[in-house]
Amino acid sequence: MGICWGLANKCITHHSKELYIENEERHFQRACPGYKDTLEKKEKRRKKSEQEFLESLKKHRIWMGKNISDNDIIENYKKFTIEM
Repeated sequence: MGICWGLANKCITHHSKELYIENEERHFQRACPGYKDTLEKKEKRRKKSEQEFLESLKKHRIWMGKNISDNDIIENYKKFTIEM
């Protein structure tokens, strides 16, 4: 059960992170229409968005505490992903 939980957690985290980064990129494109982007700048923005996501995830996990059940964690990630 622990292995399945670990794999599911990694999968959910990865997809949530990718959705967050894509949403940040769309927000940037809407905020700066016609911006001539280079590959380096786009990668730099992507890394920054990824770090923001990971920091917020770490803060969220600390806030949630250790006494939360696995099912509650999965439901919270599903809600978070749906909101994105």
